[in-house]
Amino acid sequence: MKAKTLTIIIPAYISPSRNKLYSVKHWSQRSKIANEVHEIVASYITSKARSFLKDHKLPVDIKITQYKKSKRLADSDNIEDKLIIDSLKGKVLEDDDVRFVRRVTTEMIIGAEKNELHIKISKIKNLK
Repeated sequence: MKAKTLTIIIPAYISPSRNKLYSVKHWSQRSKIANEVHEIVASYITSKARSFLKDHKLPVDIKITQYKKSKRLADSDNIEDKLIIDSLKGKVLEDDDVRFVRRVTTEMIIGAEKNELHIKISKIKNLK
């Protein structure tokens, strides 16, 4: 039986916040941050991950969970999910438009045992 979910775990990593990305004024600085995220995420994409969606014709749901050791309060939506999803294009996802990705959710866990980013990709059975 084929797996229904794939989780990419990036240890000891805290993704740049949306606030950080948009507080940077110059496009070249934002581009540098984006390239760093793309490189880090890409380095944890295994061959198993690359073949996960082979022959799967329906969109997927993606959940991004940021685990932070810090107990400092943070907004759950202050995870720059666009950079993370873009990192999957051409590697795990064919593209990231609605034909391929139905839903993206984010979650922030503070006071975690360790800093870690989880990207969970779930196949959906139908579009109902």
